[in-house]
Amino acid sequence: MNKKIAAVIIAAVIIIAAVAAVFYYEDSKSNETSPLTGEWKLADEHGVDSEGNFMSHNETAETAVISISSVKDDLFYGKYLNEEIAGAYIDGHVFFQATVDREKVNFEGHLNDGVLSLTYAHGTDKNTCIHYSIFTSNGKYEDKNKYTDLKDLDLSISSGYICSISGAEEFIGDMKQGIKITSQEEGAFIGVMDQVVGDDNVPLEIRGIIYPDTNTLCRFIDENGHVWEMSLKDNVATVNNIMISDVGINEDELSAIERIYVKNNSSISASPNLDKLAGDWYADSTHTLSADGKTSEETVFHSLSFINIYNSIAAGTSSHNGENGSIVAYHFTDPDTGNQMIKVVSQYGDELITGYGWLSSDGNVFNLIEIHTDDKGKQTAEHSTFSKNTNNDKILGDWKVAYAKGSSQGTELKEYSRAGTPHLSTYDLTIDKSQLSLISGTYRDMDITGTLLGNLITIEIRDEGSSELLKGFLLETDVLVLYSTAFKTIENVDSIATWCMVYTRSGGPVDYSMTYDEVPVLENKWLLANGESYNGTSHNLSGSSFEIVMQNENWISCKMEQTVGSEVVNKTVIGFIFDAGGLTAGTLIDENGNYWYINVSDSALLMHSAMQSELAEIKGQSVAVERVYTLDGKAVELPQTPSLENTSWDTATMYSILNNGKIIVADGGFEMKIESQKGSLLAGTENVGDVPSKFAACMFENGYGITIEKLQDSAGVFAHGSVYDKMMIFTCTISFGDFSMTSILYLEEEI
Repeated sequence: MNKKIAAVIIAAVIIIAAVAAVFYYEDSKSNETSPLTGEWKLADEHGVDSEGNFMSHNETAETAVISISSVKDDLFYGKYLNEEIAGAYIDGHVFFQATVDREKVNFEGHLNDGVLSLTYAHGTDKNTCIHYSIFTSNGKYEDKNKYTDLKDLDLSISSGYICSISGAEEFIGDMKQGIKITSQEEGAFIGVMDQVVGDDNVPLEIRGIIYPDTNTLCRFIDENGHVWEMSLKDNVATVNNIMISDVGINEDELSAIERIYVKNNSSISASPNLDKLAGDWYADSTHTLSADGKTSEETVFHSLSFINIYNSIAAGTSSHNGENGSIVAYHFTDPDTGNQMIKVVSQYGDELITGYGWLSSDGNVFNLIEIHTDDKGKQTAEHSTFSKNTNNDKILGDWKVAYAKGSSQGTELKEYSRAGTPHLSTYDLTIDKSQLSLISGTYRDMDITGTLLGNLITIEIRDEGSSELLKGFLLETDVLVLYSTAFKTIENVDSIATWCMVYTRSGGPVDYSMTYDEVPVLENKWLLANGESYNGTSHNLSGSSFEIVMQNENWISCKMEQTVGSEVVNKTVIGFIFDAGGLTAGTLIDENGNYWYINVSDSALLMHSAMQSELAEIKGQSVAVERVYTLDGKAVELPQTPSLENTSWDTATMYSILNNGKIIVADGGFEMKIESQKGSLLAGTENVGDVPSKFAACMFENGYGITIEKLQDSAGVFAHGSVYDKMMIFTCTISFGDFSMTSILYLEEEI
């Protein structure tokens, strides 16, 4: 187990691969026996047409026909009129898309006892209409349904919220707004809903249908073409919609809307909420069916992260087959079964993908149905089953130091327990939020941010005159282990410390041996074979030796000769090392606060750092440093690192967390060009927003891949990352005063 833990510490697992497995529903399995297969003829309908007239079925008109060719598992394909369609059929619920008056329209309904009922709405600019259509195999139907009488319903708005990837906010303002039903014929109605447009309160005509035999569930379309769901109970109506917002922090963003209307100040009972949807979700099964009948059981990376939730609405980010986008959702009740459902719309570029889903009773599984359309218009229905990332929940809460070992200034190793050293409580940790591999909380009475990649946790704290880097791992046994490497200056006196801290929930004793693996005994004197500092220009380094003077299991205290100014000095360097895939590696700190990344193989000891130069001629400039040591001082062949010179990198997506727990998602804002390279050392220019800055970086093996450490010149921001062919992934933390923000940047190489 220890070697696996060390691998996680040294090599951050950034990308979590989703493993596909086929998911089946017990109903709708056979295409021959499915009750949906066959031809369906329009038998009855009601609604409101584009001229605002109530419609009724004309038995002499040409009959609209839906033809379902085949149902495979829970998906189907066929035709609506002459258009090829693909859709879903699960637990009697039917969902597909088809073109009506050159507009892609959602058809949604049920098949029950040989009757296929479908609702669809379309149009814009006051030319809107809505249909409740009944199809049967022979085109015959007798309507015996009962519809709630909504005529003269008059409600006033109580609250209104809008939610997008940027957050949730109230938007109704101070203007009086309401919803009123002015006329009704059976299951169709016409009315008015006030909406804030810009600075004005504008009454918009609505045209809707009432689902039969329900506790008043409705769907309506406003004169601008937005389709709304309404649930009415005890004079309280909850109304939901998804649209591109034109107000507030959500302006121009895909947004979910919740409005609650009441009559005569009626009390509002508990509203439906999507709290269980919060978190990160990864698809563990996906299967598809296209409109031409082709099926697939895909191994894809499909993820959802819902980061903003208010009552019945939610928003977040999504990733599907390499495309990153946003996702919004709202809660609704299935009018036929009463099941609690979730309407979902995802946006990738200009493409909007509509679907619906539902949560398992324990809230740990989310099923999602979507209809995708390619650039040639061919449809594919997709059913994905997502599992919740439970690592987020495992890290949340209070962690108390039970045990610590370490040293300051490279002196002998010391060990403490909480029982014998109460002041260890100073280093207790609380994690308040964990999502999108980001965390926030408190440590040593400071608000902190960091990352949780797999089971690897990293927290970085930098302030004027001090820094601390915490790296560690979360065990399945509810034990958290953190390695602290710290530097601080007090009254012009520098000090360094490195500690291993074992956390439990209670702080009580734990049956746990310190993680040190079977690292080799390294107490020896290594001689410099090559040393250089690089910022686009190479500078040879002096200092002939690196000596490991003390070793206690996986803790080492060393002396390293370095040039400071124009003199060679012998610095103390301390830290912890681990076995990682046959390579001994770790993070050390020298007495000036520079972080060093050590790699030891059979033939050489390598030290890398991204730091502010201490050489007199380039003092304070950002440089990448490599020192190569061997036992005899002779040069050896070094591991190959990727050739990255003259490559440019752009942001694919960036996730950030503030120390108040707010998550920010961006798809741009950072660019990087690697202008020169010498071996494992890099230099170039990066742009944050429109502000350019030089940087230096070093690459090295970690036993499981290539790590890259980077230092920005102007702001002194450190970034830690990995190189994956045409992708780089960096994490970085910016902190000053009471502010802290940690970001994960996914960079793609520009071709």
